[in-house]
Amino acid sequence: MPATDATEYAGWVLFAVGLYSLCAAILELRRPGAWQAMIDGLRSNLALAYFTGLVLLWTGVAITATHDGGSDWRDLVTTVVGWGLMLEGAIFIAAPDLILRLSDKMLGGNNRLWAILTLIIAAGAFVAAYPILLA
Repeated sequence: MPATDATEYAGWVLFAVGLYSLCAAILELRRPGAWQAMIDGLRSNLALAYFTGLVLLWTGVAITATHDGGSDWRDLVTTVVGWGLMLEGAIFIAAPDLILRLSDKMLGGNNRLWAILTLIIAAGAFVAAYPILLA
């Protein structure tokens, strides 16, 4: 069955999420503490935190504005990713200290476990995108 435009778009977003997650996990597994160093860098550089917020916000806007929904569950995931990125970007711009504090609490010093969970997310995203992009 050929994919609809919305579903094909969702497949590409899921592929991008998988690739991002895979690369992030590899970074942390190869260089333990890299994620915490990035968070510390954002904390010490307000301009970088603001720019990060802009990138997140506009990426979310691009996903949400160009995705016209659809009936597949992957379309719903794409919509949630778009809105989530917009929200995270807005928080990064308005209150970077809040989101960085949340990041500290989430990581809690056990970055290896989070990196492995991120690999699982990457695999799930690739599995979800695979049948769409090869249709």
